[in-house]
Amino acid sequence: MKALKGATESAAKELEILKKIAEEKQKEELWDLVNKAIDITNGAHEGAELGLSKEPPEPDKKSKNK
Repeated sequence: MKALKGATESAAKELEILKKIAEEKQKEELWDLVNKAIDITNGAHEGAELGLSKEPPEPDKKSKNK
């Protein structure tokens, strides 16, 4: 989940750049596709964050000695 979260964060930044390029070049079809990709990436990122919030905490090495 941590890898997915990190990957979606970097992908979102790159997709925003592509979106601006599509706007500047007035490429409507590309803009639509990039927006769909942004929606999917945001959904994956939210899912990763949710998954990470439900993961049990890392076991404490000190508590194994008890």
